[in-house]
Order: sequence, then structure tokens, then C-alpha cells
Amino acid sequence: MNQTNHYFDPADPLHPYTHSLPASPGTLPPPNALRGEMRPAPAGLWPCEKDGAWEMQEDHRGKQGWIDGEPATVNQVGPLPAGWSDAPPAPKYTLAQVKDMKGAEIIAGANTVKAALSARFSELEEKSWPEQEAGARSLLGNEADVKDPLARGILADATATARAVARVRGLAEADNTAPETFAARIVSNAEAADAAGWGSLLEQRAMERAVNAAKTVKAVLAVEVKYSVLEHLQQ
Repeated sequence: MNQTNHYFDPADPLHPYTHSLPASPGTLPPPNALRGEMRPAPAGLWPCEKDGAWEMQEDHRGKQGWIDGEPATVNQVGPLPAGWSDAPPAPKYTLAQVKDMKGAEIIAGANTVKAALSARFSELEEKSWPEQEAGARSLLGNEADVKDPLARGILADATATARAVARVRGLAEADNTAPETFAARIVSNAEAADAAGWGSLLEQRAMERAVNAAKTVKAVLAVEVKYSVLEHLQQ
């Protein structure tokens, strides 16, 4: 009569069944095998050797979930591991915390815009911008269109305005450019800086509104911090 060795894994504490092979006639079963009838295991169970017989154990192999909050896949026969959960872990941060972090990211982006707009100029040049705009506006006769509040204050004082005009003329001479041409360049730069600044501020406010309106952590994280002026400068 043909017999079959049904092997189990002795290294595993539960001794789960591994495979079957025909037995050699006239031999005893090896230490890691049983002989006799081997019934198919019901779904979710697996035969394991115990005291010389087969006993069904839970079989969750291939199941995916989390152990103590970390992703895991079951790869052994037996009960689910300690700390197992079918549900993903709760977010590490509360909604309020995520909103605070996203808000800080938005502010950091706005500061990056400011730094990018100033990167091509020295600190001395940047400090002189209000006076340059005031002098250029006065020289060109379009004081009403002034953008910088400090420049507006200079234009309100005749002596300060005269000094600003003289300095613009001096810069034009150093650049070997006609005063009106140099003044027009200053005004164009002021207009561009004002447009970039206000555009970025509008984008900042839109992102902040989206964050404030978000009801879930996922919705907050979905708010993309993006300033179009930075994309333009990088082109």
C-alpha cells in the first residue's frame, strides 16, 4: 500500500504543514512528517502538527494591516500578531496642528518670494528704492501713481523731493543714461515689484482661506503652497 509523508516545519513553533511526498516502502516517517489521511484545510485555517496529529490553526498569511501603527503583512500561520489592527493609525497630528504647520509653510513661501525679488540687489540699493521712486515720479511728472508709501511721504516734502530728483539724476549720469530714460526704468521696476508683491499677497490669502476652511487633515495637506512669481523668476 502506497503511503505519503506529510511534512511540517519543525522550526516554526506551530509546526505548520509544508508539503507531501510519497514514502519509501518499509520505512518509518521522518521526525518532521506524519502519515495517514490529510484532509483539505477549510478557508482561514491551516493544519499544524501537535502531539503526533494534525490540528487546525488560524491562517492569515498575506493579510495586510498595521502592527503598532506600522504597515505589516502576515507571513506566518497562527493568530494575528500582537498590536495588529485592520485600520490605519490615527493621524500623528491634530487638525489644528496641521493647520498651524501649513500656515507656517505659506508664510515661509511668501518670505521666499520677498527674498527672490531682492536677490539681484544689494541692501543699499533696496533701502534707496523709495527715494528712487519718488525722484523718478517727480522727474517724469507722475507723482500720483507712486506705489511705495515711503516714496509718497518723500513727495509730500519739497526739500526731500528735490533731493530725490537730484539723486536719480546722479544715478542716471553714473549709468551714462538720460535722466528721463533712467527714471522710466525705475518706475517700470517699481510697477513690476508692486504687481508681484500684491499678486503674491493675494495668493497667500487664498491659500490661508483654503487652510482655514479645511475640515480634515487630508484637506489641509492637499492645499498646495505655490507662488506664481517664483515660477516666473525660475524660468
